[in-house]
Amino acid sequence: MKDLGDELFQQTKKRFTIFQLKSKFNRLRKKYREFSDLIAHTGFGWDPISNTVTAPEAVWAEYIKRVPGAKPYRKKGLDHYEILGDIFNTTTATGQLSFSSSQVPLPSDEDREVEDNFIT
Repeated sequence: MKDLGDELFQQTKKRFTIFQLKSKFNRLRKKYREFSDLIAHTGFGWDPISNTVTAPEAVWAEYIKRVPGAKPYRKKGLDHYEILGDIFNTTTATGQLSFSSSQVPLPSDEDREVEDNFIT
């Protein structure tokens, strides 16, 4: 974590505590989840080019009643949404050759066998 703090200092010329970094991480994760839920909700659309959420007025009104924290997204979407997705999405790889980061890598002989079986 010290290396991360040093790298951030080089880029921003500000020092951050571990608590500050964890708090920021958690706030960003919460915003990412809120925004993901919003654009996945029936009736909403999202234009990544203009970073705007689209929905009929009635859909917005009903959603904001249930989720008041979504109100800021009426004017502008979540900055860096796609990058945050790379950080916070739990799964990205699928298929026969995918492995999660928590899995122990296969020994090279097993890896070659899996690849050979996949290709044939």
